[in-house]
Amino acid sequence: ELFAEKAERVVALDKNLEMLRVARAKLQHLPAARVELVQGDFGDLPFPDAGFDTVILHQVLHFAPDPAPALAEAARVTRAGGRIAIVDFASHDHEELRIRHQHVRLGFSDRQMAEFLRAAGFAPAAPVALEGGPLVVKIWTAKRRPAASPAKSPALETAK
Repeated sequence: ELFAEKAERVVALDKNLEMLRVARAKLQHLPAARVELVQGDFGDLPFPDAGFDTVILHQVLHFAPDPAPALAEAARVTRAGGRIAIVDFASHDHEELRIRHQHVRLGFSDRQMAEFLRAAGFAPAAPVALEGGPLVVKIWTAKRRPAASPAKSPALETAK
């Protein structure tokens, strides 16, 4: 909703059908031809390579046991020179969120996120902190690097 005016097309993905229903209701005022809602998983995106200029992961990575596959998928669908924005929690110790909201991870440090982004093929920028609540929300942004040859790929060097 925030980016729709500046975007040629918006594709929103969620695993949960109910969340897609909520999104459809919130976005009903936008031209239907410019908004696509897709049910799917961020670890296995149903989109072609390099199909997006910008990818936004909003409050979802803390549900991932391992964020690396989700970020690799985001990199795959982002064109070289494209951008990623990750909005999620800074590291915290609110253990109750694991039980109450099924959070797998208790946020991320800037160092962790920079490492995840670099390994996926992004060049991270300085993060922005949105403070003022019991949890600090961070916005990590990065630019998609051109694909390297396999011998020089940082993702291949760190792959298991």
